[in-house]
Amino acid sequence: MKTITGPCLCGKPERVEDHSGEQVMIRCPLYIKLRGQNPQGGDIDEWGCAISWIPILLIENAQKINELGAAIENFRNEMVRQNDQIIDEHKAQLDNGELFIDRLIGR
Repeated sequence: MKTITGPCLCGKPERVEDHSGEQVMIRCPLYIKLRGQNPQGGDIDEWGCAISWIPILLIENAQKINELGAAIENFRNEMVRQNDQIIDEHKAQLDNGELFIDRLIGR
């Protein structure tokens, strides 16, 4: 059976019509299959209206943004720690009279 995209059917996402003696499945363009992990627990493998999936997708998006924010904060904290360590080393070298440029050129 041939499947084509048709106008929104408002509650009837798929219907079969006879076109020139051939049965044709007409499917609403917003009728989609969503497959993956439900952010509230469990798996999703269902057909449904794209508009009805919006709340679940927004929850998932918010969780991913929070995870990204935490990763960026961890990266920032590590960079600050390393920069502080380098600054402390350079201060110690200057206090000991050792010049950083001398170490670079091998004197």
